[in-house]
Amino acid sequence: QLDIAVSGQIDQWPQGPGQYMVGPNGQGGQPGLPGRQVFSPGAVVGRIGASGTPFAVGASFKGKVTDTGKLYLRIAASPWNCDCTGSYKVKVTVE
Repeated sequence: QLDIAVSGQIDQWPQGPGQYMVGPNGQGGQPGLPGRQVFSPGAVVGRIGASGTPFAVGASFKGKVTDTGKLYLRIAASPWNCDCTGSYKVKVTVE
């Protein structure tokens, strides 16, 4: 069993501070960037192993996993292709 809990906020457009703040579930109403990613901008995404299939984590993920290897986490890219500011706090529990 893999349990991941994520909290915090990031600013996807730090050039205009506070205008595009999102949490770990990403930017609501944005399905992703065509041809680039399938996850909502700002969302937390995970994968297990260097070549594992990415999966949505968001604010929480709970489930059984069959893959082995390192757990990798990333933030889906800003729709404005800029570096985000802020941070997410992540707690991972493996049973």
